[in-house]
Amino acid sequence: MNVIYQYGFFVLIGIILGIFIALKWLASEGTEVRVGKFVIRGRQNVVTDVSDINVSGPEKRKTRMEIRKERREQRRTKRAAKKGENIT
Repeated sequence: MNVIYQYGFFVLIGIILGIFIALKWLASEGTEVRVGKFVIRGRQNVVTDVSDINVSGPEKRKTRMEIRKERREQRRTKRAAKKGENIT
């Protein structure tokens, strides 16, 4: 019985690795495929059927300077709203 579980374990690991490698090579470059907590970034080809998988394109990350600028503007508008000023 132990041997059956050992072979079953290796077959299951093989299937999981096969799916991972297939997604890695089939997804286009910059595409992220999210399966639960795992994120698989694609390499080159185009995915043809994506029915149950959450796929998002590459997103631009904001720099620290952009984030600070947005927060500064938000604080400025809040202060102006409290004072009753009109900021354009």
